[in-house]
Amino acid sequence: MIDVLKAERMSKVVVTAPKSFIEPVIGELYRFNAMHIISHVKSELDIGSPLESASRISEILVVVRALISKLSLQDEARLSNGFRALGVKNFAQLAKAVRLLQEDVNSRLEDAKRIGDELKVLDSKVSILSVLCGLPLSLEAYVPYSSISAFVGFVDSPELLRSELSVQTDEFELFSSGAKFVALFVPNSFRDRASGLLSANGFSELSLSLVGGLKGSPSLALDSLRARRSSLLKSQESISRQLVRLSQKWHDFLLLSDAFLSAELEKAESPLRFASSQNIFVVSGWVPDSGVDMLLQRIAMVTKGSVDVVVEAPHHGEDVPVKLSNPAQVKPFEFFMNLYALPRYWEIDPTVFMSFTFPLFFGIILGDVGYGAVTVFLLLFLSRKFPSAAPLAKVVMPAAFSSMFFGMLFGEFFGFEELFGFEIPHVISRVHQIKEMLMVSIAIGLVHVNAGIILGFLNELRHGLRKAVLVKGSWLVMEAGAALLALSVLNVVALPSYFGALLLVAGFVMLLLGEPMEVVEIPGIVSNVLSYSRLMAVGLASVGLAVVVNGFVEDFASSGGLMLIPAILVGIVGHSLNIALGLLGGFLHSLRLHYVEFFTKFFKGGAIPFQPFGKKIEEVF
Repeated sequence: MIDVLKAERMSKVVVTAPKSFIEPVIGELYRFNAMHIISHVKSELDIGSPLESASRISEILVVVRALISKLSLQDEARLSNGFRALGVKNFAQLAKAVRLLQEDVNSRLEDAKRIGDELKVLDSKVSILSVLCGLPLSLEAYVPYSSISAFVGFVDSPELLRSELSVQTDEFELFSSGAKFVALFVPNSFRDRASGLLSANGFSELSLSLVGGLKGSPSLALDSLRARRSSLLKSQESISRQLVRLSQKWHDFLLLSDAFLSAELEKAESPLRFASSQNIFVVSGWVPDSGVDMLLQRIAMVTKGSVDVVVEAPHHGEDVPVKLSNPAQVKPFEFFMNLYALPRYWEIDPTVFMSFTFPLFFGIILGDVGYGAVTVFLLLFLSRKFPSAAPLAKVVMPAAFSSMFFGMLFGEFFGFEELFGFEIPHVISRVHQIKEMLMVSIAIGLVHVNAGIILGFLNELRHGLRKAVLVKGSWLVMEAGAALLALSVLNVVALPSYFGALLLVAGFVMLLLGEPMEVVEIPGIVSNVLSYSRLMAVGLASVGLAVVVNGFVEDFASSGGLMLIPAILVGIVGHSLNIALGLLGGFLHSLRLHYVEFFTKFFKGGAIPFQPFGKKIEEVF
């Protein structure tokens, strides 16, 4: 029974073979996909070297991933024609195809970049010429003169500038447009004073360096630039279409190449995790017991029997990777263990317990038929719309059904205990039987905390019965003593009070002998049990908010007419907010009761996850 509650059993396998068989052994291990390789630390044997193909594979893989990025390819490759449809039969042809595609794509991207850069310059020129078109001057008028200074730009008021210039000199030409754009020409002798007047009028110079080589009318030059711009845009669109066609044609090929080359590179670099000498290599790893025989057969086959394989059971203290092994209906709840920590190889896996108690606690907190039903439909929508949310939906879905079940026990539907004047049948009322709900919550806490202590007892058995009794059994003895002492004092049982006191002292002494440091945790166990009152308190808060919302809805609805609109809005918004808070509270508080109150009684965690070398892949060549 205990083994059923533990992770999958592992064996340590050490394979020693001649180096001439290293590639077929690596290929077989990769296809087998069930050995968690232990990286070798240099000792008497050196660390192995990558296969000769590693550098070539790495080089092509970098190119493939660059092409995937440049062509903006996404999605997984699901194909049956990726290589063969393009005439690729081996690695050399794959590399050649990738190189040719790289040249093609880079050439088009360089053309696209050149066009993009030219368009930026053209846009700047068009912007300048659009302003110059407002003045009756040719482009030659703006070229530098030996005796005349030109100022071209924007001022606050062209007319005010003209009047201020007229006061100081008649030797100037000022051209302006309605956009506060001006072109001022003055003798060089008046340059400094003109500059001062321009500054006083908020002058902002327009640089004409980009259009310095253009001649003739600004409007004609503008038309020419716009025609060039239109031509470039067509070329840009053509390149974009070509790249789209390339991405469609090579989509499967590149994604499959990425997957294939990644696998080949992993295999080629795997000897870096092996031990190696001049003639042999050694690979060590953990393999599930169920796959050991198959692995031995495969290795013997590819090495033609020239192999030495040692299989060992794990020793206490070894850092064995963990692969959780739970029934299909419990497996979704492994989500919580991955979120927190994996149990160590020798520990009991609490996933099966969480698959029952998490929905139980969640259902008690969010115990409403209406809220539970809405949660079910919301989870169905989210799991279809967002596949990444499916793992979370699978663990919350049973909790949502639990909420509906407890909603029937509490007789609640969106906070209502009556519908259409009829009382909803119930077993216990959270609103009117608070004391009873508190007692139920504390009772659940006692059971749950003691279940954790019993699991801790089972975990400690690997250190011997004496250790288990002293470290974990002592808590049960103290609890029994405290309970008997209280019952004796209250005259509930006909036993001398000292009997319970002796049990309490005996349990305390046992704990001192087993784990003295845990004595400081004695007050904590009371706090742990009382923490389960949150099952009642958080749920009651949710009911209270629902009652308040329903009160507002009834008040607005009783007025009739247009007041039905705010009644509906308040009902939708209020209950939506309450459902959101209830989901958050039910989820977090249920997790807290497990992680803090339950796990601390038996669970240490921190195991390395089982990560097998290789993948199940199809042959591609």
